Amino acid sequence: MTTDLTEMYRRWLYEAWGAGDVSVAEELIAEDLVDHNRLEGQPQGRAGDVWAANMVRTAFPDLRFELDIAFSNGEYVTGRWTMTGTNTGPFEMFGLPPTGRPVTMTGQEIFRVRDGKFVEVWHQEDVPTMLSNLALDPPPFVMRMAAKRSARLYRREQRRSPEPLARVG
Repeated sequence: MTTDLTEMYRRWLYEAWGAGDVSVAEELIAEDLVDHNRLEGQPQGRAGDVWAANMVRTAFPDLRFELDIAFSNGEYVTGRWTMTGTNTGPFEMFGLPPTGRPVTMTGQEIFRVRDGKFVEVWHQEDVPTMLSNLALDPPPFVMRMAAKRSARLYRREQRRSPEPLARVG
């Protein structure tokens, strides 16, 4: 029987992430899952996916996911979702206390499937919009200072570089 990859994705989104059901994560995700976009400090493999889901569920205990679209080609499945929730718990990813503010955020994944399990994932979440929903936008003067610092550090790195990058073309 062929596994319906879009149904696997739906279960991962609603049951593993939305409901926090670790048994569903164990069923769907290979223990050695390769996450191409791991966060700093995130464990590798399935444990890392569960870790990330728990962190988000702690920050937004009332979170709800809506699957916008999902499709597959037999080896890969991709989906896009919208999450809503209220930040009533600490957001450990950023070391932030709860704001009490509602959030709407989108994200998407591409999973590669082998032997009925997710073995590889690429993902992208709209973190800037989420931070804006939480009213955590940096003030313009902070952004200007950070940009100047970044430019200064980049120039310093370039001076220390043994050879400039070769031009293409």
